Amino acid sequence: MLLLSFPAGYVVAALFGAVGYVLFEGFGIVVPGGLANNAVAVVAFAVVGYAQWFIGIPLLYRKIKGAI
Repeated sequence: MLLLSFPAGYVVAALFGAVGYVLFEGFGIVVPGGLANNAVAVVAFAVVGYAQWFIGIPLLYRKIKGAI
């Protein structure tokens, strides 16, 4: 899903990493991995990828096509 949601998926992955880092370093909370963590990541990547490829890119295309 990370590859399919490129490049916005990398922003989401970086945010997940930053949140995990802040939770651990700031509060001592360890975010466990496993099925729930992977399910949340897959859903987040799917939402971002859908928004990017099926909403954002067509909107940008229509805007550029109308400007020409």
